[in-house]
Amino acid sequence: MWLMERVMRILFAEDDDPKSQNIESFLVERDGDFSMLKVKSVRSAIDALRRTKPDLILLDMSLPTFDIGRSEPGGRPQSAGGISVLDHMQHAEIVVPTIIITQHEAFDYEGSTISLSALLKTLSAKYSDCFAGLVRYNTITGQWRSDLANVLSSHIGGARS
Repeated sequence: MWLMERVMRILFAEDDDPKSQNIESFLVERDGDFSMLKVKSVRSAIDALRRTKPDLILLDMSLPTFDIGRSEPGGRPQSAGGISVLDHMQHAEIVVPTIIITQHEAFDYEGSTISLSALLKTLSAKYSDCFAGLVRYNTITGQWRSDLANVLSSHIGGARS
């Protein structure tokens, strides 16, 4: 169990349903003792952080501005939407371990394209109070499972491997 005294609360910001389902299934197999609030956009992640205090955040890097719906196209897609969420957390002084889980290898950030390794360095330096790690999600290799398990074990108190 991740937290002995209560169920861990996870905020999961992901707009890709198959990816979301795979990650949630992995967490259930690993340790099903958690509650998860799923959101699908930068705006809904920020709104959720205003209402709740999760114990852990799983955050996609590429998110639409708003939730996509029948009457809402989702706003401008944000290649580095996860950074907008991290910026909000920093500004609001919200310190929650945050794991970035992304399928992409490069991102548009501050007017240029940066690689995954450069993104890792940037996140580690700029958000050192809450950034717990970065996992490259790839369904072909499945390596993301052990990478996520390692980040959880290394940075999230009491996580099992």
